Amino acid sequence: MKMLKDVLFLLGESRKHLYRIVVFIFAMEVGRVAGNEFFVRLVDNVVETSQIMWVLMFGWIGVSLINWWFDGGADYYIVKMLVGVEYVVPLRSLKHLVTLSMRFFSDAGTGKVAKKIEQGADGLARLLESFSWEVVSSTIQITVTTVYLTTVLKEWGIVLIITAVIFICLTLWLDKLKRGLRKRRYDLYEICGHLLFQIMQNMAIVKAFAKEEAEVTRYEAVRSEIHDTSLKEFRYEMWFNILRGSLISVTLGVIFYLGVRGISAGEVKVGSIVGAMNLATASLFSLFRLTRILIRFMDNYEAISRTVEFLREVPDVIDVQNAIEVSSLAGDVVFDHVHFSYGHEGDKDRECLVDISFSVPAGKTVAIVGPSGSGKTTLISLLLRFMDPTSGVIKVGGHDIRMLTQSSYRKHLSVVLQDSLLFDRTLGDNVAGGLDVSDYTYVEDDIWDALHQAHAADFVKTLPGGKALGTMIGERGVKLSGGQRQRVAIAAALIRRPVVLVLDEATSSLDTQSERAIQKAMRNLQSKGETTIFVIAHRLSTVREADIIMVLNEGRLVQMGSHEELLGEEDGLYAQMVGVQNVN
Repeated sequence: MKMLKDVLFLLGESRKHLYRIVVFIFAMEVGRVAGNEFFVRLVDNVVETSQIMWVLMFGWIGVSLINWWFDGGADYYIVKMLVGVEYVVPLRSLKHLVTLSMRFFSDAGTGKVAKKIEQGADGLARLLESFSWEVVSSTIQITVTTVYLTTVLKEWGIVLIITAVIFICLTLWLDKLKRGLRKRRYDLYEICGHLLFQIMQNMAIVKAFAKEEAEVTRYEAVRSEIHDTSLKEFRYEMWFNILRGSLISVTLGVIFYLGVRGISAGEVKVGSIVGAMNLATASLFSLFRLTRILIRFMDNYEAISRTVEFLREVPDVIDVQNAIEVSSLAGDVVFDHVHFSYGHEGDKDRECLVDISFSVPAGKTVAIVGPSGSGKTTLISLLLRFMDPTSGVIKVGGHDIRMLTQSSYRKHLSVVLQDSLLFDRTLGDNVAGGLDVSDYTYVEDDIWDALHQAHAADFVKTLPGGKALGTMIGERGVKLSGGQRQRVAIAAALIRRPVVLVLDEATSSLDTQSERAIQKAMRNLQSKGETTIFVIAHRLSTVREADIIMVLNEGRLVQMGSHEELLGEEDGLYAQMVGVQNVN
């Protein structure tokens, strides 16, 4: 029952096609049995020259022709359902993926998640194709045949029922033997996907440290275990196929014997035995295929269940009911007794932020400093609403950010990370990615303005190929230097004209001249009084001119003030950090 619920859950709107398929196949199987009845009576009356023989013959042909129409109808809806699955499941998975919080991505392996989505869609398509034509068709065929043969000779129906029960028991036993192996195999598939993703993502490190052979060996070890596991599963199936084939032979022999005995007793005619053997043979081989398909069904269900589990992952960060779509927002930021823990509420031992309270007026530049692991990135993640605080309130522009829709809130924010992640698209598309446009050519003037602010316009104009904004920059921007990537990312942030701009070590990859130019651009942006800038920096020389410097240590806000004010606190952590960096 859980399998059926999960399949219907994944099917969504396409389930209506499944119901239509069942109706067409049922009509087709009833027609097939009716055609067989016409054929049996035709055989019994073959010596007759009366009009009844012609009626039976045309009835047999007519039913066969009608059945082809039912077959075509089933085919039509099967194709509609499969095409719908190939479209809907990956799209639905991606739509769900982007709703999940950053906490999910910090815990889940990217390659494993991608494998879940890929295998779930493929597994469901394979399952539905076999389910539609094999499972539904075979089940209806066996049921209709059993009922029909029981009406002709009761013993025939009983034999088929007993055989079907034995087949089902054997199939369940086989599934029990394979279940652990199957689960392990799919775990290994996800590990393989994750390993491949990691190797490709870190190819420069693999080559730089001459780890090609080591990484291939690691991947080969997992693939080898998949190979051995699959062979063990196949050996189980091979022996069960022999058992099931032997059972079919015995059953057909029993049906023939019962038919001969029925003729002797005057209960049936020769034509009935011919028809019964035809129907029984078709049904028993359908039963054989059905049980084999059920094993494949359970194999594919392992992939489907993982996709369903992923789709039922509840986002940590959700829009509240009647959340506000905010069209404009001021840049003042308030943290009011904010606590955050990756554990459960009240788990004080694992709190990453403890009782953080501060207020920043709009248009100010705030530097966040502190030792590694002090909570700087976590604080920014809460401001961006990648996660929600365990307790306390965060307000931007006077709004509790949990009362705003995530999409409308984040449209007023921009962020530049230390490791700028760019898409494998044109440079223009990457900069315009900060805007809601489908084609960067609509906003070329804005793009060039942002590139000038980010001091990136000069190098963009001289890129090889002469395409400038139309230059493909490669996956993660690999065709650009580190400093060029960073300036493109800064331009993408500036083009939005954000009310809150977050720079997470954003100038660490720039040369001194470019860094100073960017800092000048930030001051120009700040001078307009519209943008509040939060800067995370480990090099304290880059934050001297910040209006406010916040010092975090072990998740607590231990100091707050200007550079001069904090230096005046000689015993404070900030003064100690400045002293250490000056010595270094």
